[in-house]
Amino acid sequence: MKNFYLWLEDLHALHQNTVSNFPTDRTKAEVREPKLSLTPMPENNELLVKANVPGKDDIYKASILFQNVNYQQLPKDKQLDLYHFLFTNPLNGHKFYIERLSMRGNNVKVDCSCPDFKNTFNTANYSQNALYGASSKLPSKRNPKNVPGLCKHLWRVVQELQQKGILIDSKTLTLMTYL
Repeated sequence: MKNFYLWLEDLHALHQNTVSNFPTDRTKAEVREPKLSLTPMPENNELLVKANVPGKDDIYKASILFQNVNYQQLPKDKQLDLYHFLFTNPLNGHKFYIERLSMRGNNVKVDCSCPDFKNTFNTANYSQNALYGASSKLPSKRNPKNVPGLCKHLWRVVQELQQKGILIDSKTLTLMTYL
């Protein structure tokens, strides 16, 4: 009897796969600042981040679905700490208080409308349960080893989330606790 394992990907793993397996470093290419939209889904412990990312010739739609998001009650004294992030849903004004998202701790599903993602990572990410949305299910000539990863637009969204303090590297948080 064979054992089957479902490997869920986090952002750290997807980024490492990308820079380790592809000669062109997609994550260092210049991409302009994305416009982010955060949609909380506390009933599923998920947070959907959608972004319009200006590219050279087009605006691409990138999505990252964070799983294992820890939603919490806002403290009565409304004091925030290093471990949490507060944001307001622009649709209804509700405030959400979550543990900061981690590059290494939150499983993710990603998608981008750019040709590079569709032709390189769509099928590979689908095979690792790391694709948000529909799969093309076509084998990739650009990715014969079927390695999941990120395009430069998704990486730019990750950088923007880090700049806003929503996403941290777990090593950073550990260092902050000792200061």
